[in-house]
Amino acid sequence: MAKKKKNDPEISLSFEEALGKLEAIVQSLEEGKVGLEESLSLYEQGATLLKQGHQLLAEAEHRIE
Repeated sequence: MAKKKKNDPEISLSFEEALGKLEAIVQSLEEGKVGLEESLSLYEQGATLLKQGHQLLAEAEHRIE
């Protein structure tokens, strides 16, 4: 069985963990100290985390209703 990498987007995170990682990605991109390839990779990771965060919020909202 293949071992999942730490930054694998398929690994489920809590909302707080996803938000923390997303904030770190935004900070790295805003600082502008990363190259184009790394910026693209970070952007893709951020988009995945954002999608996961929205999904978690929707699930929480559904449970409240």
